[in-house]
Amino acid sequence: MRVHFRHIRLRISSILLLIVLLLAPSFNTKSSLADNDLSENDIKALFILNFIKYVNWPPEIDKSSIRIGIAGDSPVLESLLKVIRNRRENKNIRVERLDPNAGTIYQIIFVTAEESGKIMRWNRKYAGKGVLIISDGCKSNCVASINLINIDNKIRFEINTFAAQACGIKISTRLMELATSVE
Repeated sequence: MRVHFRHIRLRISSILLLIVLLLAPSFNTKSSLADNDLSENDIKALFILNFIKYVNWPPEIDKSSIRIGIAGDSPVLESLLKVIRNRRENKNIRVERLDPNAGTIYQIIFVTAEESGKIMRWNRKYAGKGVLIISDGCKSNCVASINLINIDNKIRFEINTFAAQACGIKISTRLMELATSVE
């Protein structure tokens, strides 16, 4: 009976996540905080955390504890920390500024706009290691697995399946259906 309830709980959380992903892109990033209490960085943080559920990491990757590294300075770091503090299901997620010289293992790397010129470096370093690389507004020839973009003051995302495959991950077709483009 326990498995049955677990299955139902998993199904309900998947449906709720899909609803959040469908609604989150519609938040206007220019809205005041009083209108919806979410800043653009909060929305990006929600996207990043929700992507976790739609990525299939290799079996050797420990999924019980997710570590997110932020490459560069970004207020998304604070937004991620705030969301994690306020959501019970995210307690096993750690977020920190990425140290390129440390041997720390990450499951997700968020590359800020200021660091987007170094995205090839991150791809080479983590090729085949089961790391989801997410970029923030990468303009041309983006080689991140997922690229967050602002279209008409709304946060959207693009998926690069080739980059994901090179990193050793697989992105769910359910998430691809919600992307503005899939390459």
